[in-house]
Amino acid sequence: MTPGKPPEVVSPLEKIEAETAKVLQELFEQLPEEDQTFLQRGSIFLGLNASVCGLIANSSFRKILNISQARIVSTLPTIVIPLTATYVACSSFIVHPVLTGKLVAQSYHGHCCDVSCIKLLTVVSEFAA
Repeated sequence: MTPGKPPEVVSPLEKIEAETAKVLQELFEQLPEEDQTFLQRGSIFLGLNASVCGLIANSSFRKILNISQARIVSTLPTIVIPLTATYVACSSFIVHPVLTGKLVAQSYHGHCCDVSCIKLLTVVSEFAA
């Protein structure tokens, strides 16, 4: 311990979270390249799908209401807003929690339905013991 640095205090929960994130990162690196790409870029694909749905809805309403002016002004928000909202929501509520271990997929019976989750639980239980 040096005199200029305060001692680092790490709680057991922080140790478990750090170990969980480390194990999940190792499991992620063991995935095939296709699955890694899907997990990394899945939010973008969902956002693009939402943008296409917004574009179709905008086009349909424009035809039904017989609106012929301001095509770009009305189309741009129906593309950009769903894309950004879906990307941010999917990234922050699904992908990030899965990769940090804060979201665990469970079946209806209460058991983990993924082999990697089972491996993770065994490592965490060994670490906590």
